[in-house]
Amino acid sequence: MHPHAFSNDSYRVRIDRVLIPLLPAMQMGWRWGCVGVEIKKSDTKLGKAVCQALDYRRSVFRLPNGNLTMLDQVFIWPVDEVSGDIASVMMQNRVGIARYDEDCYAIQFMFNGVIALGMRGGFRCNASVLDSAGRKVGSR
Repeated sequence: MHPHAFSNDSYRVRIDRVLIPLLPAMQMGWRWGCVGVEIKKSDTKLGKAVCQALDYRRSVFRLPNGNLTMLDQVFIWPVDEVSGDIASVMMQNRVGIARYDEDCYAIQFMFNGVIALGMRGGFRCNASVLDSAGRKVGSR
């Protein structure tokens, strides 16, 4: 595990956002707890952001209510598409992308497919996408 949330500031990781699901999202199928979002400038190379996301997945964060949590997924914002080796590494380590979809005026959280779509006044969740992703064992 990465240094804990209660370690001194010189070793503490700082993610941009930890999103805490509200009851309506959980009632619509969200079951992965808190997720992290790392915000980068547009057109930034993805490698460093993915390394940061991997650190965040191994970290413990203190929430505003004082509870400690680990993140099951971390999303990098804004990223349009990912392919090739980096996409494979991201999927194996449960790192996804987040982007704004201008066609439907929505924010998409994507991890091997769209898992959540937040629209003005609405929300849609595709639970089946994350059930087994990043959990394969054995030879490949």
